Amino acid sequence: MSDLLTEVPRYSEMEQLDPGLPVWLLHGDADVQVSVINAPVMAQKLNERGPPHKLVIYPGGDHALLKYRKQVLRELMAWFHQYL
Repeated sequence: MSDLLTEVPRYSEMEQLDPGLPVWLLHGDADVQVSVINAPVMAQKLNERGPPHKLVIYPGGDHALLKYRKQVLRELMAWFHQYL
């Protein structure tokens, strides 16, 4: 089985992104559905590719960022105003 896995080409959605596409990464550090450790990794990949991006990690934030709903909406509106 391990031989089969080595033959499968690695695919990265990151490579398919338009390099000028703005990306906003938002994540709660208390998210139990998706590990927060992935967010800085993706931000680093974005740094390497060069599109405008922003990473915000919300302390104590769950997957839905319920504690930060108003703050996220304000930041989202500012992001859209900047890039749309």
